[in-house]
Amino acid sequence: MSRVGVVEAGEAAEREAALAFDLLHLEPCFLDDPFPTYRRLRRHDPVHRCPDGSYFLTRYDDVVEVYRDHHRLSSDKKVEFEPKFGA
Repeated sequence: MSRVGVVEAGEAAEREAALAFDLLHLEPCFLDDPFPTYRRLRRHDPVHRCPDGSYFLTRYDDVVEVYRDHHRLSSDKKVEFEPKFGA
């Protein structure tokens, strides 16, 4: 395999690992040193959708935007249910 092929294979493996990340099923290596995982996520899947439907953000600007937009982006269940079912 050429050097380019090796690099491309490494990139593909990194991307696959980022896409497979599941916060509910962490590998021991993540607990020892989470930064390589964070780096992969920032590079390949910065707004990661977890298998449970939640989102895992890895870029500072994305996190700040979510915190500032509490009308559209909220974990408060009343925001979603109150208009449909009342207070």
